[in-house]
Amino acid sequence: MLLKALKSSPRRFFDLIIPPQCLLCYTYLFEEDGLCADCWKKMTFLSSEAICKCCGYPFDYTVGIEILCGKCARQKPSFHQARSVFVYDDNCRELILRFKHGDAVYMVPTFTNWLSRVYKESKWEADLMIPVPLHWSRLLYRHYNQSALLIRRLKKSIGLPYAMNILVRHRRTPSQGQTLTNRFQNVKGAFMIKSKHTSIVAGKSILLVDDVYTSGATLTTCADVLLKAGAKNIFALSLARVEKHFK
Repeated sequence: MLLKALKSSPRRFFDLIIPPQCLLCYTYLFEEDGLCADCWKKMTFLSSEAICKCCGYPFDYTVGIEILCGKCARQKPSFHQARSVFVYDDNCRELILRFKHGDAVYMVPTFTNWLSRVYKESKWEADLMIPVPLHWSRLLYRHYNQSALLIRRLKKSIGLPYAMNILVRHRRTPSQGQTLTNRFQNVKGAFMIKSKHTSIVAGKSILLVDDVYTSGATLTTCADVLLKAGAKNIFALSLARVEKHFK
């Protein structure tokens, strides 16, 4: 049986030897789905019919595909659209923290499967992927940029090229404040594109990838820099979305 499995599918063979586990509770799985049935039910996956059509803010009920949240109705962000896989809550927080700070890079295949599905459902036509960058000091401490890891794997599923060192965080930012004004002030002037790289983004639709959409300050600031460098429009894709509007 083992030899037959190895010949037909090496991946299936290794699943027999070392079965895949749930990313949250470590229960053994029959298939490599990422989460067991119980943990899957705890996650709040976002529906395209119950979000703001611009920023992806989650609504409590189905509203259709053309509805804006109050914040975007007052002033649209500089990116064209933003979408996330699930709501950032107590149930997914452990997943995100393990991925960002616990070296849990084994989560990348599952995360990119989910991100790929959201990208395809959104029917975006991007030309180039760019990760939200870390400051070099934070990258040295953490050893990897989680957004960059996601993008490398995403290339296999959605086929878009990526550029890792175009957008740079040249100023380390302090911990974000509790108001929208604080958060925008913290990231003001923190990102840049060197003039020799502007031709790479000029005229292109950019897919900006991050792990968590919190207030939109970071993604908006990055979008502003890319648009100033000549990008045509910006789409923002993230794993999790904080379920509140900052004031």
